Amino acid sequence: MLPTEDTISAIVTPQFPSGIGIIRISGRDSISIAGKVFRSSKPLTEYETHKAVFGTFSDPQKNTDIDEGLCLIMKGPNSYTGEDVVEFNLHGSPILLREALGVISREGARLAEPGEFTFRAYMNGKMSLTQSEAVNDLILARSEAGMRNAFLQMKGSLQDRFIYLRNNIFEVLSNFEADIEFPEEGLNTITRHEALERLDSARAELVELADSYSLGRKIEEGIRIVICGPPNSGKSTLLNSLLNKDRALVHDTPGTTRDIIEDFIEINGAMIRLVDTAGIRDDAEEIEEQGIRKTYQSIKDADLVLLVQSVDFSEDEAKILYKHITGLITGSKSEGIVTRIYSKGDILDPGRKQELSDSIGKTGLLISAKEDWGISELEEVFSRTFETLNPADADGRIITSLRQKQLIESCSALILRAIEGTERKTPLEYIAVDLNEVLDSLDQLTGLKPTDDVYDLIFSRFCVGK
Repeated sequence: MLPTEDTISAIVTPQFPSGIGIIRISGRDSISIAGKVFRSSKPLTEYETHKAVFGTFSDPQKNTDIDEGLCLIMKGPNSYTGEDVVEFNLHGSPILLREALGVISREGARLAEPGEFTFRAYMNGKMSLTQSEAVNDLILARSEAGMRNAFLQMKGSLQDRFIYLRNNIFEVLSNFEADIEFPEEGLNTITRHEALERLDSARAELVELADSYSLGRKIEEGIRIVICGPPNSGKSTLLNSLLNKDRALVHDTPGTTRDIIEDFIEINGAMIRLVDTAGIRDDAEEIEEQGIRKTYQSIKDADLVLLVQSVDFSEDEAKILYKHITGLITGSKSEGIVTRIYSKGDILDPGRKQELSDSIGKTGLLISAKEDWGISELEEVFSRTFETLNPADADGRIITSLRQKQLIESCSALILRAIEGTERKTPLEYIAVDLNEVLDSLDQLTGLKPTDDVYDLIFSRFCVGK
């Protein structure tokens, strides 16, 4: 655990030239230290809380002025950390900000560790542990969906669910313990059947939360869309068109792409990880075969596969390839995961183009990446894929933390054991032990019962200044 009695400071804005840069100080000596380095019309101690004051930032040891700007005073507990907080809004020169931070440090505020401001907010009861984790997720969000999920969790959506589950488990446990301690008094207010219903309901929600981790990672890292097909079918041209830049080398010579090429785009709020792969063919040379093996693995890991074939590709060969690709995908996710893309539609005359569009129907898509038509329809396919994975009513209950997933799975397993014990009429003393462990795990999730390594587990992954 980090110390929380001293005063800390850090630059909280990115350190590159910008219009403004912010330095934050937090701790009991924040206002007095700020008063030593910032000169305004009256002493900072005389201003009300949450007032922005214009003045001059200076180095008292050298008796030199450094910059003019604003000083914002936020007295605890009504601040981000719950302590007295001061923020200097100065010009965004990295050299200037580093010099100003050095002055503040010499006056008694040590440099903050990564995530230490949020750590203090958690320690001072300003936010729960799940809300603290969501702060970092919000900062690192790479898509609108990730940002929304993190924001809702920061506002307490996940915390509220854990508290609701804890209250239910606690009530069941309290009734069981009443039966254990005073079996003759009839203090139990719920039957075993009602207890089972509550435990079943709690476990079902925990299982759903644990299962959401896979989607949570996709929201953060991007859903994987793999572009595959035979050599020279237009895969790399399609990748470049979707990215709107020349990311992959395009050439008439078959087998130009021999390794995996990955890049990201955001479409309708969803982060998409596009994966261009080596062309699939039987007579590949050795180095191409290595690339094809990577292609097959990428297909197995994909959320959506775009099987690209040129409009002049043999339909018989196309059917064989489609069967081969779908055969690589096993399990429940194989349904509808492969979309056939008929590329190079620009080489068709209007009559043949219409005929092919009609024959494809809803089973595929005719495009021309070269002339950039059919691309918007393809992006709609991406959006539908993401909507299928990401339910609109998730309301911030998609977890992205492995720590949370492991604790939730532990709770789920313990509740299952309690359910089975209740059904077998196991002595309540044994069931109570399991339910007490569930409460302990839920308290670790929310931070009501923090472990000594909570900083290393969570806050050390934050950036300095947050």
